[in-house]
Amino acid sequence: MMKAMAMGVVRLLVRCFDIGMRLLGPLLVVLATCLLSVVTYNYLFLIFPLICAPFSLQWTLYFCSGIWILFNIFWNYVCCIFTSPGIPKEVMEQAEIEEQRGLRAPSSSSDDDGGAARKAHKWCSKCNAPKPERAHHCHVCKKCVLAMDHHCPWMANCVGYYNYRYFFLFLWYMWVGCLWSVMVSLGPFMATMHRGTSTPDHIVLSRRARSSVTFTFVISVSVGIAISMLLAWHVYLVLSAQTTIEFYGNRSKSRKMRHHGRVFINKFDLGRTRNFQAIFGRGRFWFSWMLPSRRKPEGDGITWRTVHSAYDDAREGGHMV
Repeated sequence: MMKAMAMGVVRLLVRCFDIGMRLLGPLLVVLATCLLSVVTYNYLFLIFPLICAPFSLQWTLYFCSGIWILFNIFWNYVCCIFTSPGIPKEVMEQAEIEEQRGLRAPSSSSDDDGGAARKAHKWCSKCNAPKPERAHHCHVCKKCVLAMDHHCPWMANCVGYYNYRYFFLFLWYMWVGCLWSVMVSLGPFMATMHRGTSTPDHIVLSRRARSSVTFTFVISVSVGIAISMLLAWHVYLVLSAQTTIEFYGNRSKSRKMRHHGRVFINKFDLGRTRNFQAIFGRGRFWFSWMLPSRRKPEGDGITWRTVHSAYDDAREGGHMV
């Protein structure tokens, strides 16, 4: 009896949490947009005039670099919010339509490993639909997501197979933007430490300017520190071919196998280069991965290349004996 009551309370708390996350998401999106807009205004109309003459070479360099960073921040933010992370049922139905129209090869023509993966789907009792490998059910969105990493309230969306690249690049440009912001505003911020209206650098600050510069600098530093840790974490995940959810599952499996004297191998880890290319593709230039693009990731998020299929390909190609 007590156990049933406890389970009921837990389910109620989880349901309340899920509802709260759904309601909080749009509010956090508005808050993030407002903070970015305020910081942008402070730079364009308060900080830039303090450190360089309008339309000078220095002003032009600051302006162009700042606008490029800002554009990429908003581009990836908006794309991550409005791009579906990948719903298994929808993707599989679309794949079947394309196969019938001859727009893609049928699944039976894929390699043995991929073909087996397509046929051996698990079943999600909550969605009442197939649940492919690496897919997980999101309790907030109430649906399964391909290669789900996490539900991000700041995006009001799940981060999964089709929008993970936007999420990662948003973190990347936010980190670059915070670093750029701190470097540009450091001089005016140091000037706020002087009690007089002018400084040894001849920067004149009004009371409003002092408040705006301090706010912008503190926001840039604090957000930059948080983003640095989050970005470093996702760099590790990308290079090791894991999602956040998979990391904890793999760690648990690794401990169990180590306890039995065995070594855990992540079958999706094809090496750092291939893992990186699986997310960002193969560009013509080394910086192509950073450029704004609506290109979809390779594959469909249903079938996956593994170390076993990569080994077979290399052996058939004569690269291994």
